Amino acid sequence: MMFEKLLRERNSILKSDIIDKIQLKVVTDQMIDVEETVCKYRAAYINEINNILSKLITKLTGEKETAKLVYLPFIKLDDKFKVSCARAYEHNVESDIKHKMTQLGIHREDMKMILNGKDISEQGSQGENRIAVIALKVAPYFLIEDKSAKPIVILDDVMSELDDDHKRRLLTFIKDLEQVFITTTKTNIKDASVFEVSQHIITRRNAKW
Repeated sequence: MMFEKLLRERNSILKSDIIDKIQLKVVTDQMIDVEETVCKYRAAYINEINNILSKLITKLTGEKETAKLVYLPFIKLDDKFKVSCARAYEHNVESDIKHKMTQLGIHREDMKMILNGKDISEQGSQGENRIAVIALKVAPYFLIEDKSAKPIVILDDVMSELDDDHKRRLLTFIKDLEQVFITTTKTNIKDASVFEVSQHIITRRNAKW
């Protein structure tokens, strides 16, 4: 990715014994151009996720849910993005030089999920957080209309923190997907093909799907 290359270059300049501030500005300006594009794509992608997120979580819980991702860009994404970026980098440059690393940028961005009006990272239960993670994992599957291009869904140990009702709903839900891999320490999934891994050896136990 172009941004990663530029970030490495900028950090390399910051680690120099003598800082070439002209070169630093050139690289910073190049980073800003890339960051604007990335931020726009991130915002658009999150908007697409939000169009289906509530429906997915409702299917997984069996209750009416309202959920949305909130994108937290490092600079407000508006028509003054590049100007604001340049000012932010200029304001932070001495701190970057002191710490010998770029402390500002898209690599430091974050997002949060609001479920039924609350930030689940702060107020959500373990079960709510688990369901939210599952919904986010399967969401890209529903954003791709071309059936041949739909991704394989991989769910790692999703059963361990779900009660029986949520397990049942999840298994019913994923049966409508093309291909799903689930890792688990306990096998109790009806009609699933099971691959048992023991001491680095994989054994296929059945093949009903």
